[in-house]
Amino acid sequence: MPQLFFGGAVAYKKIVPELVTPNRYTTDAFVAGTSYMGFAKASFQPLTIKMQYLLGQNLTDLLQIGGYGISKIVDDDKGFVEYTPLRTQTSWLDIHTNGKTFQAGVFLARSENLGATENLVEGSPLTGFGTDIALLYRVAPRLVFNSGRARFAFETEYTRADFGTINISDNSKGIPQNTETVNNLRILLGVYLFL
Repeated sequence: MPQLFFGGAVAYKKIVPELVTPNRYTTDAFVAGTSYMGFAKASFQPLTIKMQYLLGQNLTDLLQIGGYGISKIVDDDKGFVEYTPLRTQTSWLDIHTNGKTFQAGVFLARSENLGATENLVEGSPLTGFGTDIALLYRVAPRLVFNSGRARFAFETEYTRADFGTINISDNSKGIPQNTETVNNLRILLGVYLFL
């Protein structure tokens, strides 16, 4: 009989990027972000299927593409600004067989930089993780062989990232433009002994 499991979550966070401006004035300007996540898992006799979708703002604490930027200069002399979060959407799918001795599986993932929620101030920097990545893909097939207390696992991981330049005068949301693709291929072999 199939087993189904699913759920979701909503998160809200607020950070204060700096306590004192570069011009030495105390500030409490903050950047807030809301995130939405849904996930599901279905286990059948031959297969297990897992998936997740995440749409969020300023997701650097989850090691996702994103961060924040400056949306408004309130007082240039004192260095007071307002911030806006960068949005990211990520989805992944994992499918694997459920054999006790032999398992085969594949992991597929995609992450996209959706840019800021408000227009950014031209010439201002973005703060975050991978803010110059427009798209990120991963495909990782794997094989697992269990023998007694030993496990042998083999995985090939292909990752593609589309890096670009951020020109706020061309794209006020800070989405990278004129992207170039960078590819990476890793081959992993794991040997485990369970005592």
